Parts: sequence; C-alpha cells; structure tokens
Amino acid sequence: MRDLVRVERSHSDLALASVASLTAMACGSALGVPWELREPPKDSDELLMSGSAELGAGEWGTDVQLAVIALEVAAVGGLSSHAALDSLAARIIAWYRSNPAHVPAGIDSVLQWALDPSLAPAHLRRDIEEMDASSAQRLRVSARCRWETQRLSARVPGNEVLALMVPVAVSTGLDEGECRRLALAVSSMVSADPLSLLVSAAYAELLRGALLGFVESRPWSECFDWQAAVRKTLAGVHALSGKIARDVPGLVLEWDAPGMRDARAVLVSIRESGAADAGFSFGAGAGLDAVSAVDRVLAAVEKTVWEKNRDLNPVWSAVSSAVRAGGDTDTVGCLVGALVGAACGPREVPSYWADQVWGWPGLRQDGLRDLATAAVYAGLAKTYPAHGNLTRPRNISRAGKNPNYPCKPAPQAEVKRR
Repeated sequence: MRDLVRVERSHSDLALASVASLTAMACGSALGVPWELREPPKDSDELLMSGSAELGAGEWGTDVQLAVIALEVAAVGGLSSHAALDSLAARIIAWYRSNPAHVPAGIDSVLQWALDPSLAPAHLRRDIEEMDASSAQRLRVSARCRWETQRLSARVPGNEVLALMVPVAVSTGLDEGECRRLALAVSSMVSADPLSLLVSAAYAELLRGALLGFVESRPWSECFDWQAAVRKTLAGVHALSGKIARDVPGLVLEWDAPGMRDARAVLVSIRESGAADAGFSFGAGAGLDAVSAVDRVLAAVEKTVWEKNRDLNPVWSAVSSAVRAGGDTDTVGCLVGALVGAACGPREVPSYWADQVWGWPGLRQDGLRDLATAAVYAGLAKTYPAHGNLTRPRNISRAGKNPNYPCKPAPQAEVKRR
C-alpha cells in the first residue's frame, strides 16, 4: 500500500497562487508587447494583445519563454540540484540555437561566447573552453568574462534575469534561504553584474512572499502588507552572507568588493526612498535595467493598493498601469502580472485575457497551469522529508506561513487527505 500524502491547505493555496502568477505574467507580457519601447498609450487607447512585427496576437514575449524553460526543469524535480541547473543551462542554449524571434542583448552576448569561445579575448578564452563538463558553469564563466571586458560605463544591470526569478520563487515557496541561494545560482548564469544579482534575489523573495500570503478565502488586500514586504525583502537581500555566494559553484561574488558595496548601497537607497517612486532609476532607465524595472513594478503595485477601494480588478489595474507607463512594457508588464497575480489568485486574472495568451513552445493557459502546479509540488517534495509524507518544516507555522514574513494572519489551515 502506498504511503498517504498529507497536503495542507497552505500547499493548495500556494499552487493556486503560482498558477495565477504564471497566467497573469503571460497576460502582462502579451499586453506589453505591442507597446514595447514605443510612445506610451494614451488613456483613450485600449490595451489589446495585438502582437508586434515579431510576435503574433496574444503571444507572450521572451521573458515568459525563459520562465517556461525554467518551469519545465522545475516541474521534473525542482531547480535546487546541480544537475537541474545544468539542465536549465542546456535548455537555454537549445532555445537560443532555435533562433527565437528576440533574444535580450545581455543573454545574447553571454551565449555567443559560451558557444564560440573564439569570440572572447585570448586571455579569457581558455577559462570558457575549460568549462565543457558543466553547462551551468560554462554560462557563468562566460557571463563573468563578458562583464569583465565591459567598460565601467557600459556595466548596466540588465533586466533579462528577472523573469527567471518567477520559477525560482514558485519552486521554493516555503524555503527562504533556498530561494535566495537559487536566485543567485540561476541569475548568475546570464549575468555577472552584482547589482543585477541582488535585485533579482530581491524580486524573487518579494514574489515568494506574495505567493505565501495568498489565501483563497480572503481578499487579496488583507493577505499581504506590500510596504512591509518591500522593506523586509530589500533588508534581507542587503544582509545576504558570503556563504550563500560560496554555495553556488562557479559564482564569483566577493561580498566586500567595491562593486558589491555600491550595489548594496543602491538597494538601501531604493528602500529608504519608498521604493515606488517611478522617477528613480539606475543605468538605462525606462525599465530597461534591473533597478528601474523593479522600481516600475513597485510603482504599479502601489497604485493598485491605493485603488483597492475603487472596486477595480487588481490584476487589470496593475498591469494596465505598468503598460501605460511606457518603456520596456513587455518585461515590466510580465513582472507586475506575476507579483499581483500571486497575491490575488486565479479568480482575479481577467478570463478574457487568459483565454487569449499563448506562446513558445506551443502552450496556452492550461499548459502554464500544469507547469506551475508541477513545479510547486516538486519544490515541496524537496522541502519536506522523503517517502512521500508531507510534514511541516521547522520554520513554517501551522498555516504554512513563515512567521517572520510580513503576511497578515491567516485562518487555521485544514488538513486534506487523499
């Protein structure tokens, strides 16, 4: 007879929140694609998933494609193992070789060197060529070499790594330390910029908090304290120890190096300035760099919180606000959708949006739902003891919430058996 598997209510809530997060992420991307790097839409302009010259109507962009790649790996057995990270790196390389319609410049340059080390300067070529045994380490070394050869003025923390943090948060929902470690492990495969790594870890932790805060039976605005979450997230990432960096093979991250100190100072500045000032930027701006992208995400979330008494759909309000702000609307729209969707749950994702979205590799909303659900339970299987019995880890309360995270109290969890 097979062992019974105990699934707490918090586990099903986490799965529902993850499904909503992925669906809203895809919707935000598809809505942002037509307006990417164009003049922002006017208030009179209707936001439609009309596509672009490269993408069809309702088709999600590159950010969601990368998230799907990571979800496919996470759904099999989580992302935590070295083998899983190697599989993720190999899949990103295979995706690149398939000639996608658009590849972010930062990822494109890293993959070029990883696949053809002869493009790298002679003094760095051997470092890349010696990494044949591990796809993940090969990408990390390529990213580091690429970063080292850039002029200081060109070292802008790219936003291309942020979408990969959605599967990281989904697959590590109950483990704060693993979320941060995995965020660094995954983001370091496509970027070596210290600020980009820290901002990515901050977004992953903020999203994980939104996923944990969701309770199906409660209004979204009562489940999660956004301002407290932002303060705690950035403070926690600011305080990351060097040990976490040493746990990631091939990650060169000297915690006391000048660049890292500057990165931590920028994060503190965001936190102390309120984090939601749409005028704050660093690097490229307009959502094209990691800091301004997260800045715009938080601004859209704050606006949605302020409008909660107007009886507006929160996902619609947040994504619309992000797209109408202009700039890199594809990326910012999908990041806003993932965050607000996680806090609100599937019922708040507009059905007429979800019915339209589709994209590489031939998925629709039901495919995203299956991937998200599988990734959640694969992550839970890694978090809990073996033999199929799900019991509570030491740092999780009875409701499945981390008592140290700024989620508002939830009802007593019910235990379901099957």
